[in-house]
Amino acid sequence: MRLQKMTPDLKVELIEVGHLMNKAGLSHKFIAAAVQTAFEFEGVYSLMKMWVDETDKKERDEIIADIQDLIDDCAQKEKVEGVYIRFDDLEAIAKDVRKFKDTYE
Repeated sequence: MRLQKMTPDLKVELIEVGHLMNKAGLSHKFIAAAVQTAFEFEGVYSLMKMWVDETDKKERDEIIADIQDLIDDCAQKEKVEGVYIRFDDLEAIAKDVRKFKDTYE
């Protein structure tokens, strides 16, 4: 997630989107978290803009779910270490996965 440089114009724009979300009946807790997170992370800002432009209810609901996922990800304080796989090991791992799948098909 990329940090974004927040200008006064962008802040006002996000607050206006928050107002539209309020008028649409979304919870205050969600709106506050979305706006606050969008102040810092470009991905949430982009999704909020998409939500405004979307007219299909199902699509809007999916965008809301995506925003909530990003809010949760951004709120995570502890560092999550991923498993590192060396490029040289990928072929052997792929063979093991294929062998395992073939066994249970």
